Amino acid sequence: SEFLANMSHELRTPLNAIIGFGEMLELGMMPEKTVHYAGIVRRSGHHLLSLISDILDLSKIDAGKLSLTETDVDLGFLLRDCIDLTQTRARDGSLDVSCRLAQENIVIRADQRAIRQIVLNLLSNAIKFTRPGGRVEIVAETLAASEVRIQVRDDGVGISEADQERVFESFGQGRHDVVSAERGTGLGLPIVRGLAEAHGGCVTLESVVNRGTTVSVTLPGWRLVSAAVRAA
Repeated sequence: SEFLANMSHELRTPLNAIIGFGEMLELGMMPEKTVHYAGIVRRSGHHLLSLISDILDLSKIDAGKLSLTETDVDLGFLLRDCIDLTQTRARDGSLDVSCRLAQENIVIRADQRAIRQIVLNLLSNAIKFTRPGGRVEIVAETLAASEVRIQVRDDGVGISEADQERVFESFGQGRHDVVSAERGTGLGLPIVRGLAEAHGGCVTLESVVNRGTTVSVTLPGWRLVSAAVRAA
């Protein structure tokens, strides 16, 4: 019941846009806005695809049936690529998004798609809940036991202490959306935790209301393939 109540609304919103603007294109209404309408249909389709992918991933995680396809992943390249993918949204919000590698050439043995999804979910959340003019930073480093830690930090609206555990529950939405009208599904952090744990890792969160949030994903040392300089 909870699933249907939440997802029926989330799925209907982009579907209504696709159907409505598709009909306007079909009828030739306001031809001067054809490109604009087509853009809305395309973005709505991508959003719908993202929602369906999240649902499928979460169902696999909950069922314990998530399978990993592991390869050597250049973490620096992956992080910079994720920043490029979110750059348009960051510019729209007048945000400064940066990447810092504590060590160069950090390579891990992992499922590249899953790690990319972890990073994109964290970056998207940080950008979404950071006010115009704010900063978002992603940091990758190796720790004393050769563990690999990926952190996404923002100086946004923060999460109250009472909500910090709830945001890891499916459909849990802890941050009051004072920045954007887009609420989202509340599936992002549960998926991040599930994908991290599937890699033998863990996720922690530190946040202060109106001062920002740091989410850390720590992967075990045996996943580290190489790093130019390991943490002492």
